[in-house]
Amino acid sequence: MDRDELIDQIVEEMDRVWGEKGLQGEAEEYDWLLLHYNISEYDDVKWQDVINYQVDGYVEEADEDEEIRKFIEDDEAVCNFLTELLRKYRSNATTYSHP
Repeated sequence: MDRDELIDQIVEEMDRVWGEKGLQGEAEEYDWLLLHYNISEYDDVKWQDVINYQVDGYVEEADEDEEIRKFIEDDEAVCNFLTELLRKYRSNATTYSHP
């Protein structure tokens, strides 16, 4: 699968897990995500970088962080990351109940 296909499938899984409100980035959400899906806040930030790059062709943090720039421009590394993220989201059927 390519980046676009992987992104589309991850978005579907995120919609299933997080519902209409989505992931708001609260500490308790990240704790829950790590516990149930083994996805860290760091993974989510990396995911956001991939999305920003895909949509805008630019990630502001990449100007200051060579590691981010190298990752975001390496199609194989990004696809491997997305494949693993998709696997993690598909590893559980639990959904988040927003308070």
